[in-house]
Amino acid sequence: MQNDCFLQGLTDFTAGQPAHRILLAPSRSVGQRLLAQAARRGVPVAGVTAHSLFTLAMELCAGATAGPEGLQPLTRLQTEELVRQSLCRHPVPGAAHLKGLDAARAVWRQLENDALACRELPAHDPLAPVRQDVEETLTRNRQLTRPGLYRLAIRRLEQGAVHLPAVAFARLDAVGLTPLEAQLWRTLTHGQETVLSLPSGTDRELADRLKPRCRFVECRGTENEIRWILGDLARSGIAPDRAAVAVPSPAAALQLWQEGKRTGLPVAVDGGIPLAGSAPASLLRGLEAWQQHGYEAETFLDLLGYPGFRVPHAAQLARQLRRQNIAWGRERYKLLWTPRKEDSKALAAIRPEWEPFFTRLFAALTPGAGQKQALADLLRESIAIPDGESAAALAQIRALLQQLTPQPGTNLLTDLLPAMDNSRYLSSGPRPGALFCASFAQCLGCGAEVLYVPGLSAAELLTPPQPLPFGGEPALPEEPLTVSLRRLLFSAQGQVVLLRPSYTVEDLLEQPPALLYTQLLQDCGAQEESFGFTNPSGLPAVPPVAPAEAEKPEGSKTFPDFTTWLAQTPLSASALEIAIQCPYRFMLQYFLHIPTEQPFPWPRTRWLEVNELGTLVHSVLQAYFDPKTSPAPDVDTLLKQQIGLRRESYPPAAEALVEKDIRKIQALVAAGCRTLPEGYKVLATELSFGGTDAPLTVPIGQYTLSVQGSIDRLDQAPDGSLAIVDYKTGRVNKYRSHPEHYVQPLLYTLAAEALQNRPGDVQLARYEGLADGSTVELPMTGPDRQKAVQQLESFLTYLCDTADAPACDPCLQWEENHWVPTPDDAPVRDSAAWCDYCPYHGFCPAKGGH
Repeated sequence: MQNDCFLQGLTDFTAGQPAHRILLAPSRSVGQRLLAQAARRGVPVAGVTAHSLFTLAMELCAGATAGPEGLQPLTRLQTEELVRQSLCRHPVPGAAHLKGLDAARAVWRQLENDALACRELPAHDPLAPVRQDVEETLTRNRQLTRPGLYRLAIRRLEQGAVHLPAVAFARLDAVGLTPLEAQLWRTLTHGQETVLSLPSGTDRELADRLKPRCRFVECRGTENEIRWILGDLARSGIAPDRAAVAVPSPAAALQLWQEGKRTGLPVAVDGGIPLAGSAPASLLRGLEAWQQHGYEAETFLDLLGYPGFRVPHAAQLARQLRRQNIAWGRERYKLLWTPRKEDSKALAAIRPEWEPFFTRLFAALTPGAGQKQALADLLRESIAIPDGESAAALAQIRALLQQLTPQPGTNLLTDLLPAMDNSRYLSSGPRPGALFCASFAQCLGCGAEVLYVPGLSAAELLTPPQPLPFGGEPALPEEPLTVSLRRLLFSAQGQVVLLRPSYTVEDLLEQPPALLYTQLLQDCGAQEESFGFTNPSGLPAVPPVAPAEAEKPEGSKTFPDFTTWLAQTPLSASALEIAIQCPYRFMLQYFLHIPTEQPFPWPRTRWLEVNELGTLVHSVLQAYFDPKTSPAPDVDTLLKQQIGLRRESYPPAAEALVEKDIRKIQALVAAGCRTLPEGYKVLATELSFGGTDAPLTVPIGQYTLSVQGSIDRLDQAPDGSLAIVDYKTGRVNKYRSHPEHYVQPLLYTLAAEALQNRPGDVQLARYEGLADGSTVELPMTGPDRQKAVQQLESFLTYLCDTADAPACDPCLQWEENHWVPTPDDAPVRDSAAWCDYCPYHGFCPAKGGH
């Protein structure tokens, strides 16, 4: 193992003459940090300058690029714009499926690779017209791309236009060079270079090197990796600027930066964080969605809460958008600034301010000659700069906008958004008081006392390299993450903490650790720590399988008789409602207990999954209406407690999505707090019943049914009668249209009367639709109760009669005192997507299953 080979090689390189030396590193910042680390260990580095090949080429060409008449190096976005204009003149068949900057980016990636590879082009080159057009444009405008910069540096060296003092050259073995870059380096060094090797060795040697100072941590999801790092840093008492976090992807760096911002810990991200994660970028995406939805008012209402969006009189505007039924379409927004007779003086004074605001918005979103200036005006006048972060993001967005050229018939905003996706801002190296974060390669030489390395899952480290858009070999093969990670771990001097997530946040699927993580854990003989699990020791062990019973006589049943099972098994209202919708699924799920298939992907358009959001709302309303608590607790305090718990235990999302869900939760809770009618009082909240520990049976005609569940709220009316209340975070129209499909009101009525020992006292069941404030009231007395009992009894008979061949989604309809299957397009189907969300497609003949 080469432990000190780099320091020894650097010492030999700096000995003697000449005094001016150049060290070629993967980047200038990495080279500077490695030199600083070597200086702290006593290696003389005076006179050594660190460079990447790009910064070196810029210095070699400084004389040719200086002044107004000098050659102009182009940014990547400017180069892509140039290629896009060329593609308009010379379409490329292979890029026909791509549009705008996506096509330009793909074509330029191929052109740049071919130039750096110095390879001979095929006789029938599909990119030849674009290649020639781009070169002619660059020559005519005196512009340089990166390959052009390298070629210019080579020519200046060969012509003797660059005067170099006595120089010695060294190159880190981690620096990979394309053929064109290698030609520039050879021309500069005349083949006289010293190769400095960074520490390396086998996995066993790496484990021996790390064993005394390495920890291994398994975290419940990637969000808990970040929380563990910040928590461990606080517990250890180490100053943030003496630690570093090496991340496998820019997304992980963004997540760390956001959590640091939330907790007040500054995070310096080398290379910057994705611009797409900034508040101004999120607002622009929201405005694009508003336009694509036909300027729908409901979509615009969501934008009013975006931080930094300067909306004149936002609260009054929100009220008028709803009151005047703007709905959608640009023309209807004129109603907002049109005076009305019933306007108050205050509103009449406000309305004129909305016209220039929306005029500016529409101009910024409408393709045309003036859109670029309108977008610039929007960024300057309608987005506030509350802090340095927003200022940096807006400055970067403005710079990107200036580099774009409007194309006829193309919305400039649709070009600006992809440009933001490929851009970063707030780039920073190590600085006092800040936690340094960088990629595996850029963390080299950071000299941290503690190095945290999160994200060590197999999927994260085995990301396949991206192929070239039009085929061929890359000029420089992409270095696997595991290679740069090994190099980093060999070079680390302080404590090392390796972390891996137990599942992926996007899909909530179990994620195996990276092979290197597993190998080091085994070779180091370490004990893996756990964080974020309710059971730190992991999942409970699978119970031992009972010995197989003797073969049963022919004709015996493996499962109990269904009618017997139905009488003995506690069932919830939701289980019976599934049975009414689809007896086939009910049999698979509840009678046969067949495990479900792969879970559905985790939603990427919201923070909390629908059921979890509903649970949160129910928890707040339960505490608010709890009759045992007096006075009623503060709703805002309850909300903060419940949301705080989810932030700690639930997978994270973009802050804009989190805030959107929080606003929705606040609105639902506010609606729920208004559901207690005047004169009513609450007797109980979350009134649980049934189950195996405390079984509860209710009579349903000829059947005695064992039931279980929890009643959201039990109210007592002024006349002493009882009312069942059930909160619904969605809409409640289906309970009004097809009450026969929903047995919850009847079962909860019978259960509440049994629990309160007040038979016949429940006279009403209410569904409270918190989303729109609607209410569905179902009488539970006399003929209405008798009909509900008759319908459920008839269905139980139908279920028992068809138990041997249950129907799949029969779409049952109640007709003349019995249930009748109806055609698939019958209006009784409560949801057209009922089958889409069923987890048993693999067992369903209707879906091609078995």
